[in-house]
Order: sequence, then structure tokens, then C-alpha cells
Amino acid sequence: MDAMQAFFQPACDEHSLADLTIRFYVDPRLPNRPLWPRPHFRALDHLYYASYGPGDSLLVDQLDRRVIGSFTGATARDLAYWKRVILPVLAGIASASVGVTPLHCACLVKNGRGLLLSGESGAGKSTLALSLALNGFSFLSDDCTYLSRSASELRCWGLPTPVKLLPDAVRYFPRLLGFDPGVSLNGELSFEVDPTETFGVSRSLSCVPRWLVFLQRRAGTGANFERINASEAAVRLTADLELLPACLARQREYELGSIDALSRQKAWIFRHDLSPSAAAKVLEEFCGSPEAAEYSDGDPVFTVPAVQVPFADPIKRFTPTPFTGTVELNADAKIHIETNSETLGEQLRSILPLLDGCVAYRGEFVLRVVVESEDHLASDSHLSSLEFNHDGLAYSLAGRRTFLAWDRQNRRGVGFVAPNVIDDPRLLRQLFRPALTGMFSVQDQI
Repeated sequence: MDAMQAFFQPACDEHSLADLTIRFYVDPRLPNRPLWPRPHFRALDHLYYASYGPGDSLLVDQLDRRVIGSFTGATARDLAYWKRVILPVLAGIASASVGVTPLHCACLVKNGRGLLLSGESGAGKSTLALSLALNGFSFLSDDCTYLSRSASELRCWGLPTPVKLLPDAVRYFPRLLGFDPGVSLNGELSFEVDPTETFGVSRSLSCVPRWLVFLQRRAGTGANFERINASEAAVRLTADLELLPACLARQREYELGSIDALSRQKAWIFRHDLSPSAAAKVLEEFCGSPEAAEYSDGDPVFTVPAVQVPFADPIKRFTPTPFTGTVELNADAKIHIETNSETLGEQLRSILPLLDGCVAYRGEFVLRVVVESEDHLASDSHLSSLEFNHDGLAYSLAGRRTFLAWDRQNRRGVGFVAPNVIDDPRLLRQLFRPALTGMFSVQDQI
């Protein structure tokens, strides 16, 4: 609760309906073990799973805006880790569900108006954002900015996360010499420091967007701005959105509507080969200049081909599950199985009759399970099943990667399992039978 209150702003109306419901449980039975160097994320349909260490995990229902999770006492007390990793990730996963669009942009604020800086990784957003904050702007974000849309206005929001700077940033910010770089969430070696405490810059939590600038570093260009049209700006911003499945189509439409509204403001490409401090001075002059004089509506608007981002699915959400089959559990209930493994499909159909007499369920339930070839569940010692279940939203996990999750309200279950599990009928039953019983029971349990 301390981390939540320090990270997010208090609600204006505590009695209004919540946009997101979070239920976290600290399990005193779990031993305190070190967190994993990198969290693990997977998703299928509307269920999104994250694990941070043995006994530290959460499940997000992106359709009905619910979150459940279980943590060890040591992780619950690690305030810095909640503010640096768990809460920023949760905000990113849940943002579309609550009508907020994540933008891969830095954001600086001048007189309540926001300067959004977009660009590919390596374009220098973070160093430029910090340089601007050291030259009269207020710091809102160096990498991820959240856009909300109401009938009256667009608004940008930031989170009080550290600024992330690559090791070569010490050339521009010697104060970093007093810090040691570490491995960041995406695996890069970087400095992660509080910009206010370390550099004394001011911080803003929200603003009205005013300038939209796309950064491109190019040798020999000096510094120049080119106007681009609204459709081009929208394409560039949309390319950074995480793909959502068909069941979340309404959320994707809302995100696209927000980006369309933002892109109707004037947008520029800023090409330069300057140092961060020199580029910051150019941008400061640009934002302070009367646009009608230097960048009038009569200026040409360029159409510049957007960089085509290859399709990537790091969380394996769009893994095909071509092997399907339907099994009757009783006269009133049946389960439709979808998987990428024909063997697993056959194994599951052999387990389901064992549930006879345990099923208190009516209707059709859909279960999608992906077998990950690179994962391996080594032994029974890793198969100590941990289940957390609240109000029909539940998950059961074994080890770091193998898990099953289900949402009885929407009659969906998903899972990722290790390949050796499907080759061992005993392991398979040990993993699936309790989970399947939980999917079709009427009792919630912790």
C-alpha cells in the first residue's frame, strides 16, 4: 500500500466506481528467495501473466479490469522494486483496459504544456529528456508516457520511475560517475537514477500535449525540422503499440482514437547530429518561438515513409493453436481444447474423464494451452503447485514459466507448459488435474 500511494496520485473521489480492481496476497508460507534477474511475461486471449521470482507473480484480466497476485514477504517489503519494476509493468499491462494509451515517448513540460519526443531505441530520448529538464523544462517521462482522452481534452501522464541512461551517458552527465550501472528490465546495462534526487530537476505528473516531435539522429544534418501530416504521425505512434487480440478489439479502437486525436496537432521530425545539450537548446528555442512566424500553416507538409517495425511477439500471445477438440464433461458441460501440440491435446482428453463427479459447471469452457519448446520443467521439486483464486479468476503455477490461468466468468482458460510435462503422464496429471478441478468448481480458494 505504501508503494501504491507513493507511485500513483490519490483518487479525487474515493467513492466512485473503480476502473481497476487489484487484490494482492502476501503468503507467509512462502520462503523468501531472491527475485529473478529478469521477470517473465506470457499472455493468451485476455489473460496476462507475470512472474518476478519464486512465489512472486500476478495475473491481469484485461477484459474485466481485474488483477490478482501472490508475493513473498521479502518482495512485499521491497519498496524500490515495486516502484521500479512491478508497478510500471502493471500500469503498462492494464493501461488499455482503463482507457489510457501508452506512448513510447519522452515527455517534458513547459508552462503546463507538453513536449512529446518519440523515436526508436537509440534515438536519444532519455539523454535529451534529461538535458531539457536541466534547461528549464519539467521532467514527466523519458520513455513511456500515458495519454488519456476525455470529451474536453487530451492529457499526458507520467509515473515517478527512474530515468534510464546507457553507460555512455557519463560523457554528458559526469554526475553518473558516482553510480554503478545495472541490468534493466529489458536486459540492457544502464544507469537507473531518480532525476530529481540525482540532478535536482523538477518533475511533473501530467500536462496537456502541445508539441509532437519525432527524433532522428543523422550525421551531417546539423539540426532541422520538417512538418509531417497527421496520418504519418499516427502511423509512427501506432507502430509502438502492443498488439491486442480480437477479444480486446474495443480497447484497441479506443487507443487508436486517442492517437488520432493527438496526431491532429502539428507534428515534426527533428533531424540532428548534436550533443544532447545542444539539441536541448534547439528544442527550447523551437518551443518558445512563435510558430506562425517560422512554421506557418503555409509551410510544406512532408510525407516521410515511416519505419516498418517487424512483427514481434515476445510474450507469445499470438502463438497459433491449430490442434482442437471438444470433450463432454457431463450432460451439461463440455470443454473445447486448443493447443499447438497434438500430443498435449490427446493427453488432456485422457485426463478429463478423471474429473467425473468433480464438475459443478454448465456450458462450454474454452482452454488454450501452448507448449514452449525452450522451456523445461526439470523435476517434481519444481512442481510445487501454487494456486491463487479470487472470484473465479485464478492461476496455478509450477516453476518460473509453467502456469495455467482461468477466468470462470468468461469461461476461458489459458496456459503455457514445459515440453517434458506432456511426455510424462504422471507430471501431466499432477499439474493439470488440480487446475482443471479449480476451473470447474464453484469454490474460491487461496
